[in-house]
Amino acid sequence: MFCVKCGVKIKETDRFCPQCGAKNENYMDRSFTAQLKSMPKEERKSTVEDILSKTGNSLELPPESPPDKKKRFKIIVPLMAVAVVAVLVLAFIPKLLKKDPGSAAEVQFGISAYVDAEDNAYFVMDGETIELGSSVDWIRTTPDKSKYVMLATDGTLSYRKSDEANFSKVAEGVSYLRAINNECCFYEKEGGELIYLDLQSGEQTELGFEDYDVSYSQGHSAVAGVDSRGQLYVFAAGDDAPASICNIGENAKVSAVLDDGSSVVWSEDNFGDVDVFMLKNGVPERIGNLPYEIKRASGVVTAKFFANGKSLVVCAQSCCYMLAAIDGGEVKQVPLPGGMKSGDLLDRNGNTIESESDDLSEFYLQILNSVDDDVWSMYRWVPGKDMEEVASDIFTKDWSNWFRYRNSQNYFMVDGVIYYEDGKGDFCKKPLAGKAGQEAEKITTDIEAAYIPKTGKYAYIVKNDSVYYVDLADKDHKLNVICDGFTPKDILYTTDKPDIIYYIKDAADIGETVWTKGVLYRYDAGKDSTEIAEDIVQLRITDSLIYNSQKPVIEQYVSHEDSSITSNIGVLEDGKFVVKVENIKQ
Repeated sequence: MFCVKCGVKIKETDRFCPQCGAKNENYMDRSFTAQLKSMPKEERKSTVEDILSKTGNSLELPPESPPDKKKRFKIIVPLMAVAVVAVLVLAFIPKLLKKDPGSAAEVQFGISAYVDAEDNAYFVMDGETIELGSSVDWIRTTPDKSKYVMLATDGTLSYRKSDEANFSKVAEGVSYLRAINNECCFYEKEGGELIYLDLQSGEQTELGFEDYDVSYSQGHSAVAGVDSRGQLYVFAAGDDAPASICNIGENAKVSAVLDDGSSVVWSEDNFGDVDVFMLKNGVPERIGNLPYEIKRASGVVTAKFFANGKSLVVCAQSCCYMLAAIDGGEVKQVPLPGGMKSGDLLDRNGNTIESESDDLSEFYLQILNSVDDDVWSMYRWVPGKDMEEVASDIFTKDWSNWFRYRNSQNYFMVDGVIYYEDGKGDFCKKPLAGKAGQEAEKITTDIEAAYIPKTGKYAYIVKNDSVYYVDLADKDHKLNVICDGFTPKDILYTTDKPDIIYYIKDAADIGETVWTKGVLYRYDAGKDSTEIAEDIVQLRITDSLIYNSQKPVIEQYVSHEDSSITSNIGVLEDGKFVVKVENIKQ
């Protein structure tokens, strides 16, 4: 899932975007929806009505409490730690937006501009600063950076190609850019109407779709919408207008649509199990059922097309089954060794598989060890064969999504090895192709956080208020100290170079806001840390999910008022922090 405003990768459990702070319209509080689903229908209805009557049609719940057994480090943008946020009622949870196409290891989603207090927009790319537009709400590039799409503060949408001098006006009264790829985009007008824009020809198609339940294809070139009566409409790039397909029922939810619009998958949740349907030669057919045998099942169905539409996998969080059709074969119900931790399928590098063009021979799944435990197992699945457990006792907590930054996680799959934190807090390793029953090798005990860059080679470990690095090729697993006094407010970033990291230390709260600021350091493996600048809030992601080792985009605190802050954006020049854009709004 990606933020609809700036394009940064987010999760359905993220209440706000970690880069721009925009509200995640697809946010789901799993704990609450699970509680609702475990109730009988009459009790569930009365519970919701009772809360709504007391809160004036607003459903508010406190976040889950962190575990007592050990502390956790805040390694995410501080906006994620908001204490109480309105939660969507289960019956009105909107569809999860699909992600942009691209390889899982290097997902490209374009770059968003920084907008200052005077509504001027600036791009910071590869150390260069480009001023582009005034009176701007936001500007975003296409994934290939060949075009700019701009929304002005007055609601005017315009775009231009990178080799053109001027923007071409598209429409007025625009509220959001909903989905974008290199050739087209979908945007929403203030009244809720969805519009398709061809970025090559400039032609537009009015789709309607006000108040529809909408889902985009994985490549963002097609959209499926369901109206309040349950009528299904599909539109794909090149179509003259949306096609009315059939009525799938007012309780149905679209899970996937092919990029060419030729097939759609949807589900109907009966609060006990889920029926899954699919268009076959334009005709709706039920292709299977996902029964829920454990109470924590969420009812959110994830469907992904692979191999250019020839393969399909349908699954749901905490469900003990999934549906799969491989290489044009029939859809079969596949039993799982436990409930899925999430609806994601992973490649051997631990990346979520995204693109319809992906055609993998093996998949990795995260399976819950039991309903109540905070640990799970990683399984390898080769279609047509039994599932094989790769590693077990991997630690997790639902609340960790609020406090864990994207380059630190419970596990890492690098060079044919899985590294993970187990239920005791120990950091372990195990080969993906290990023998059945092979025990994991322990690297170190009682960690607070772990980081391994995508390129492998080193692991960075936080334990006992200190940061260490470990050469992954070292059989003795020697821990080499980087710094001490690393508190729960401090943040660490791995980069595109395995031997270079940045970290923010001595972080302190900024007034009554949810932000912190501290001293930024750069560390090269085997050398002393170098202080970069003070009052640093965070590093910024640009066009991929990996931080740049030589030209990181750095945000520096300027001032704050109430719950918001003003900051500067800068880069490194000859190892020194240089401000490029002043007074950015948060």
